[in-house]
Amino acid sequence: MPIIIKRPLVFEDIADIWDYIAEDSESRADSFIDSIDRKLH
Repeated sequence: MPIIIKRPLVFEDIADIWDYIAEDSESRADSFIDSIDRKLH
């Protein structure tokens, strides 16, 4: 399995993605971030 290194800027990018999705649905934004988190851990 490849090693994934999370750089500090990734957290800003993820926050921006959350903001964009949350404009339509905060719950879907949360679900999207949760799915990313599950895949990276």
